[in-house]
Amino acid sequence: PGSGWGAKYSDPAAKPTGSGMGVAFCGSTDIAVSHSTDPYVSAYPWTPGSGFGAKYSDPAAKPASHGSGVAFCGSTDIAVAHWDAPYVTAYPWTPGSGFGAKYSNPPFAPTSIGESVAFCGSTDIAVGWRDSPWVRAWPWTPGSGFGAKYSDPATIPTGRGYGVAFCGSTDIAVSHSTDPYVSAYPWTPGSGWGAKYSDPAAKPTDNGMSVAFCGSTDIAVASYGSPYVTAYPWTPGSGWGAKYSDPGTLPTSYGYGVAFMQVEYEPPVVGLENK
Repeated sequence: PGSGWGAKYSDPAAKPTGSGMGVAFCGSTDIAVSHSTDPYVSAYPWTPGSGFGAKYSDPAAKPASHGSGVAFCGSTDIAVAHWDAPYVTAYPWTPGSGFGAKYSNPPFAPTSIGESVAFCGSTDIAVGWRDSPWVRAWPWTPGSGFGAKYSDPATIPTGRGYGVAFCGSTDIAVSHSTDPYVSAYPWTPGSGWGAKYSDPAAKPTDNGMSVAFCGSTDIAVASYGSPYVTAYPWTPGSGWGAKYSDPGTLPTSYGYGVAFMQVEYEPPVVGLENK
């Protein structure tokens, strides 16, 4: 932080087999990539400062087709949104061992291509996809998997759910095709969707391809239209603040993904002399 890019890590010895469509870290121990060619997801141990370890074995029951998005549930589970039914596939995950036996498919599974997936802590899971209602969510239990589907939001997104993200356990946002390109809602584990927040005053300018929260204070959307990334203050219970100024140097083309750096605070060690 404060300096930017260091020297590139070496490529993994066994690289993913197709176009990388999504990526996620499991804390500081593992990394997974969803991609376009069999086995559709590849995962590796990860060591900060060293990079990729030897690729984990593929899951015994692989996703059905192109892996569009991937997400970890803490260090206990992993899910992949993908083309072809059931459009989302989830597994137990163990750092150092990798994929467990596939969980049962969700009840009322998505009905078209799965584009994105996100966990709300260890209590819920949501998937964005290419058919109405464009996003669907279920309770989640590590070790058991999907629960009964939550009711769909009263006001559904207006197009394909290209991205989905939770803000802790208080809110959920979906980036999508069609104006307003992003929709956000209060979220309550065990109950699900609240009434949709008002749209941001200055909306993204084209298809919202990805969305991410910075803790509970900010939100950003990557999109097809210039400036290709748009960011706002965020307040749980109130929603969107006034759009931040665009970056001084814009991305040069379509924004497909967005993420915030997560910084873990480590309190200083207090010696006896300071007590």
